[in-house]
Amino acid sequence: MTTGCRRRFLCRSCRVHTTALRQGCTTPGCPRHEQTHTKGRLPSAGGSGRKVMSYRLLFRQLALELSYRTVRHWFGTRTVIRDVQGVSLAMPWYHRLPDYARLFPTYGQNLIDLAVGLAETDKPLGVIDVGANIGDSARQLLAKVDARILCIEGDPEYLPYLERNVGSDDRCVIEFGLLLTDAAKASGLGAVRKGGDTRFAQGGTGGAAAALTVADLRNRHPELPPIRLVKSDTEGYDTILVPALARAYADTRPLLFFEYYPELIRMAGVPDPTVVWGSCRPPGTRMWASGTTSAGRFRRCRSMRCRPQPRCWTGAMPSADITTGTSRSCTPTTARAVPCWTGSLPSPGNGQP
Repeated sequence: MTTGCRRRFLCRSCRVHTTALRQGCTTPGCPRHEQTHTKGRLPSAGGSGRKVMSYRLLFRQLALELSYRTVRHWFGTRTVIRDVQGVSLAMPWYHRLPDYARLFPTYGQNLIDLAVGLAETDKPLGVIDVGANIGDSARQLLAKVDARILCIEGDPEYLPYLERNVGSDDRCVIEFGLLLTDAAKASGLGAVRKGGDTRFAQGGTGGAAAALTVADLRNRHPELPPIRLVKSDTEGYDTILVPALARAYADTRPLLFFEYYPELIRMAGVPDPTVVWGSCRPPGTRMWASGTTSAGRFRRCRSMRCRPQPRCWTGAMPSADITTGTSRSCTPTTARAVPCWTGSLPSPGNGQP
């Protein structure tokens, strides 16, 4: 299938190949295509349209950045309501989530797609959202699936927005606490905020909630259904928390979806971020990583270094539904596919390789 070159005209010489395209034609060798696209606007076929769109995207990013650094930076604390990816959210004006969603429409949708697949067999779906922020992920999940979500947030700045966005929904439980593996490590930690993201560091001036350990989490919320999905976005602490959460909920074999950002991980006190791939593999789990935020599309599998053994699963499914896997690097499974995510995948209940 040909790809559009993002222009308003259509090549008549090869129209039969481009009827599904709204914009220009990039069919190689088409004389009208070559003639039309060499009149000063686009030099040639094959990628020039993408370059134009990349420039447009760059200008849009620069405009949003200028707005953020000026007006929104100085007057950004006022509360606004924004429609983001199909849900209405209250947030501070300086929050960058609407910018990200506008520039990258698939931003964060791999998590939603994964939950939709899990919810086909797990009803209601038990979810833990570590680093819930303003509740954007929880709100989108509740709009798509029958779920019971435990939202954990340690920054007092975003607690009012979290309560406003999901607090009135009885399917959601809010836990205001700073989740750690050891409560003693909470001493001196404070919030460092930027653009709607929060990381906790020694000497941070933003304040923090009281410490909450992973070991105590399950006893505090026995009302939750079996946890089948753990999402963690804690700006560097994910590789510390996720292995502990995997052990705490090992009996329900949850899928682990987390941010892997080596620079922030080192800032959180972990010199070697890659240790998570070994420490997060309790018996009965397999590891799998995606290098993109776009659901179902791979660029590379750096962290896993995919090899025939052990197999690299490239589709995340509830364990009872996985029937086929592949050992080729970044090749979709022939099972009913659920798009990309990042974390560990429980071993299949049947058809195990």
